[in-house]
Amino acid sequence: MSLRKLPLIQNFELPDGFEPGIRPGNLEKWKPELEMTNAADAGTVIEIYDMIGGDMFFGGVTSRQIASQLRGADAVTVNINSPGGSFLEGNAIYNMLMQHPGKVTAKVVGGAASAASIVLMAADEIQIASSGFIMIHNGQAGVEGDRHDMIEVATLLEKVDEALCGIYSARTGMGKREVAKCLDAETTFSAKEAIDKGFADKILEPGAVATNAKIKNEAQSVRVDRMMEAALQRTFPGLSRTDRLDLKNAYREGKPGAVIAPTRDAGMGDIAADLRRMLETI
Repeated sequence: MSLRKLPLIQNFELPDGFEPGIRPGNLEKWKPELEMTNAADAGTVIEIYDMIGGDMFFGGVTSRQIASQLRGADAVTVNINSPGGSFLEGNAIYNMLMQHPGKVTAKVVGGAASAASIVLMAADEIQIASSGFIMIHNGQAGVEGDRHDMIEVATLLEKVDEALCGIYSARTGMGKREVAKCLDAETTFSAKEAIDKGFADKILEPGAVATNAKIKNEAQSVRVDRMMEAALQRTFPGLSRTDRLDLKNAYREGKPGAVIAPTRDAGMGDIAADLRRMLETI
């Protein structure tokens, strides 16, 4: 059980067609090549070095994976370097860590943005690299539908924001109004600011953060892949994940016009040209 008295997050039922995503700004700040040099007494070590949530196409860290790692564990160290992702998956992981019987120590290796910052709040002790950051914002969603669909999602996001205010306020000691202003402003806290505001407890020991040379070589392609997925989801909300995957693969092969055409909406225009213009912004 957590050593801190923090609220659990209720489960939210998502509307049909609702998909999680990552803000491009989070991806630009994320440094996937950073990782921890774990001490021998770290206990069970859980590494969250990717987006929160995921599926068979795009990877990511899921609540199911975390649940399996927590089974039979005592003290747990959670290393985090994530651009965020699914609120619901972050919600589930937060609740799991909150109810874990052993001490939970979280270490922010690079960044804990968006949904990753929710996971972070469940830790009994939070350490952050001197160059690390924590970013929080209101619940966000891309929506396609009529006014009733928009109202349904807006109502859901109000509940999400209320839950976020409760968690951050309880963990930091900040008033809910001040937290709400930070959420509205999409606030990024440096390591020092995070400690001053109560989002973290202390700086990680010098030398604890390492650079994975292999991942560093792959980091740019990882980031671009994530940014392309986010841009496709934002630009073409009507496309399924399978269609988006097909489109990305076809673009890499140099033939983006060969996919999607049979299933896309008639009003979507020339997807190949739209994709080229979109990629110019990444």
